[in-house]
Amino acid sequence: MSVISYVVLPFIENDDGELQLGEAQEAQTALAAIGRAAVLAQKHAGAIAFSRAGNPDLG
Repeated sequence: MSVISYVVLPFIENDDGELQLGEAQEAQTALAAIGRAAVLAQKHAGAIAFSRAGNPDLG
């Protein structure tokens, strides 16, 4: 059985101007992930929404 997870990652600019990853956030749907990434991108240096599929039975 394959499970799809939707994840949002914000990019945060540190004091030296370098980009760092913020805390990963899970979303329930692809549309929710895209919307959350759009909001986070306005507050931070950027954000990405992506999905990943996996089979929990296989690890």
